Amino acid sequence: MLTGEEWRLLWLSSSKKRRLPSTPPTLQWAYQALGRLGGWTDSKRTGRVGWQALWRGYLLLHQRWLGWKLTTAMKM
Repeated sequence: MLTGEEWRLLWLSSSKKRRLPSTPPTLQWAYQALGRLGGWTDSKRTGRVGWQALWRGYLLLHQRWLGWKLTTAMKM
């Protein structure tokens, strides 16, 4: 679902812990982290992210990833 760069960026964007884990987080974690990035708050306590929040989160992650790629390319 997510590349190595994408899940690391998602981890740094959404986790309070700044230290990256040695193994990629679970798909459930990525699903909820993308939802939180898109504005999902789980107010109904269902644990289910709506497709709009999931899509907004993915687009925001992609924008951050693209910005990071452009920044690292400019440093060369």
